[in-house]
Amino acid sequence: MNITITVNYNFDKLYNALSASTQIPQIAKAYEAWATIYRAAMQERFVVNSRGAGSWPALSKRTLEQRRKKGKSAAILRDTGLLFGTLNPTFGQPGQHQQLFDNGIEIGFSDTARYSDGSSLADIAAKHQYGTWNIPQRTIFVQPDDKTKSIMSKVMEKALEDVINV
Repeated sequence: MNITITVNYNFDKLYNALSASTQIPQIAKAYEAWATIYRAAMQERFVVNSRGAGSWPALSKRTLEQRRKKGKSAAILRDTGLLFGTLNPTFGQPGQHQQLFDNGIEIGFSDTARYSDGSSLADIAAKHQYGTWNIPQRTIFVQPDDKTKSIMSKVMEKALEDVINV
């Protein structure tokens, strides 16, 4: 399960040409920064939602009862911490997927991390991202909000200026 974020700037042709190449070190670093910024924003969003203050549906009474019996938290999607940990802004955490493209980045969950029952993190994340007949949709990855887009834009603008001024 992945989300792809692409460049969509209204810069002049030179800026567009430069921002479409991960072969330029400054641009590659900007895309890596985008990934970090995006994961940080999604982790913040996850915290808000897991506390019940966001758009995610509340846990069912049955799930809450099971968690109380086991002495576990009532936080949404925080049972093991694996999904949340994958949103760590620092790339290289178990289960993280990141790929740079010539016009953007792809962020997601990989099949490399597994739960104790053998389920892959990517499969579990997809069930929550899209919902199933018995699991309500709880979107983990969404398009960046305006604040995040603004930060990402500034990072790319700085990278493009660095390329032009070399």
